[in-house]
Amino acid sequence: MMTKPFKTGGPLADPEAPAGEVDGTMMLFRGAYAVLRNPSGHREVTFDDVAEASEAVMTASLLMRMLDRIEERITSAQSASAPI
Repeated sequence: MMTKPFKTGGPLADPEAPAGEVDGTMMLFRGAYAVLRNPSGHREVTFDDVAEASEAVMTASLLMRMLDRIEERITSAQSASAPI
């Protein structure tokens, strides 16, 4: 689910970024989905440790910030290529 959009040439991949960063971003989103989201889709997950729960939320916040930047990059590129 995260590989296709974030891989090199994918719609969310930064064409200006070095290949290692594109791969790293893809793996970060894949890993976060597998570790943070996927378990709760299959069983009840509880966080007994407040610090761990807050770190999960901070990780999700970072990913959302990255998606916001991707959206800005795509929107800017579309605006720049739109006919006047």
